[in-house]
Amino acid sequence: MTSKWSLVKTGETPSRQFNGHAINEGMTTQNRPFAEIAYRIKWHRSLMGLDQKTYAAKAGITRSSLNNWESGDYRLSLDGGLALRRTFGLSLDFMYEGIDDALPMSLRQAWRESPDERHSK
Repeated sequence: MTSKWSLVKTGETPSRQFNGHAINEGMTTQNRPFAEIAYRIKWHRSLMGLDQKTYAAKAGITRSSLNNWESGDYRLSLDGGLALRRTFGLSLDFMYEGIDDALPMSLRQAWRESPDERHSK
């Protein structure tokens, strides 16, 4: 498989240059379609004091899936959401919509007391 850049002869300058660093530098959480879901998952993992590998293993999901969800570029799958619900007691309403009413009281209190402005108290 050849990329479009491999078709440029040595010594020639392609008409467009791809700079991945420039793209990544300009990305903010608003540019990522699922940034809010990612934030809530990362918040919970941090609250639990777990790294991605351990958190994923406890929930029976792959670390790469968790990493994709936490990047904000990929939507949390329904199966993944159900695994997090079964394992950690996170409600689907919370993970997908940020509605904290269905969380266990201790998690709801921790969520409401966290100092971030992404959620209402």
